[in-house]
Amino acid sequence: MIKKMRCKFICIAMACVGAIFLLNLLVINISMNISNQREAAAILERVIREDGRMIPEHGDQPESLKENKDPQGRKRIARISGIKRTFAVKMDQNGEILTIIDNGSSSLTEDEISELAKQIGSGPKTEGMIRNHRYQTEKTPYGTIIAFLDCSREQSNMNRLMVICLTAGAVGIILLFVLVLRFSAWAVKPVEEGFRRQKQFIADAGHELKTPLAVISSNTSVLEGIYGKSQWTGYIGEEVERMGRLINDMLRLAMMERPEVKMEKQSFDFSKMATRILLSYESMAYEQMKEFGYLVDPDITYHGNQDALSQMLHIFVDNAFKYSGAGGKVEITVKKERRGLSIEVYNTGSSIANNAKDQVFERFYREETSHSRETDGYGLGLSIAKEIIDRHHGKVEVKSDETTYASFIIHL
Repeated sequence: MIKKMRCKFICIAMACVGAIFLLNLLVINISMNISNQREAAAILERVIREDGRMIPEHGDQPESLKENKDPQGRKRIARISGIKRTFAVKMDQNGEILTIIDNGSSSLTEDEISELAKQIGSGPKTEGMIRNHRYQTEKTPYGTIIAFLDCSREQSNMNRLMVICLTAGAVGIILLFVLVLRFSAWAVKPVEEGFRRQKQFIADAGHELKTPLAVISSNTSVLEGIYGKSQWTGYIGEEVERMGRLINDMLRLAMMERPEVKMEKQSFDFSKMATRILLSYESMAYEQMKEFGYLVDPDITYHGNQDALSQMLHIFVDNAFKYSGAGGKVEITVKKERRGLSIEVYNTGSSIANNAKDQVFERFYREETSHSRETDGYGLGLSIAKEIIDRHHGKVEVKSDETTYASFIIHL
C-alpha cells in the first residue's frame, strides 16, 4: 500500500510538472508566432506603402524614410531590417504580371515568383503563408500589388527554440523526477510509520487476546463437564470460535503486509489443487440446495505459494456461497492463459454496487444490505485474498449488474 501511495504521489507530481512545462512551451510558441506575424506585417505594410521599393540597409534611404522624425519608428525600421528579404509583384486588373521587384536576395527564380503571384491572385485570401513566405496583397489603381517576405529564418529560429526548450525541459523533468523520487520517500514516511504502528498494534493485540480466549474456552469446557452442555455455554463457545477466527485473520493479514516477510514460492500443479478444493464444496452445495459447477483446465503449472493460493481460492468460493442466497448458483472457472492463469468466481443472488467495487477489498468492509448483516464474517477475507494476489503480482476485477450476480476474475 505504501509503495502504491508513493507511486501515485510521484505520478501526480510529474503530471503537474509536465502540464506546466507544456503550457509554458505553448505560451512561448504562441507569443513568438504572434511577434513574428506582427513584425512581418509591419515589413509588408512598409513594402506596399513604398510601392514595392526596397529599403536599403546601407546608402541612400527613400525620401519617406528620411522624413520620418519618429525615433520609435526608426527603431522599428531598424528592428525590421529583414526588409532585404522581401520582394513584390505588381499585377494588372486582369491578373497579368506587370513588374517583379526583387533586390536580388530572393532564393526563388522569377518563374517561381510568378507562379506564387498567380496562385495568390486567383485565390480569395489577402494575406497568409505560402512556401515559407508571408504575403500581403492590396488593391491599387493599376491592379494589385503583392508583397512577399521570406520567413525561413524565423521558421528556423522557431524550430531551434523548440528543440532547445524540449531538450531543457526533458533534462529538467529528469532532474525533477530524481528529486521527487527522493522527496516522495520523506513525504510518505509519516503514513508508513502510522501503518507500521497499526500493524504492530494488531499483532500485539491479537497475541494478547489469544490467552483470555483460551482461558474462556477451557473454563467453558470445565463448566460443561460439571453441569452439562447448555444453551448459554453453546453461545459462549460460538463467540469464542468467531473471535478466534477474527484474531487469526488479523494476524495473518498483518504478517502478509509486512514487506520483510517473504512468501516462499515453488512450481506446483494448480489444476490438481483447485480440483481438490472445489470437490470439497459439492457436499456444501447439496446441503444448501445450491447449483454448483466448476471447470478446471488440466495441467496448469504455476509458480507461487501453494498454501496462500489455496487459502485465496477458499476465500472467494466461501464468499460466493455466502452471498449466493437460497437456491442460488455458484460457478468456478479456472483457465490456462498464455502467461499464467485466470480464475472466475461467479454467483447469483447478490450483487455489488459500482461505487463499492473497489471498497470490497478494504479491511472490515461489509456492504450495508440485509443479506450481509445475516452473513457471518468480519470483512477480512477479501482483504487477505487481495494481499495474496498482490504478493503474486496478480490482478483482480469485479463485475456485477447491481441486481442479480457478482463475479470476481483473478489473473495470476
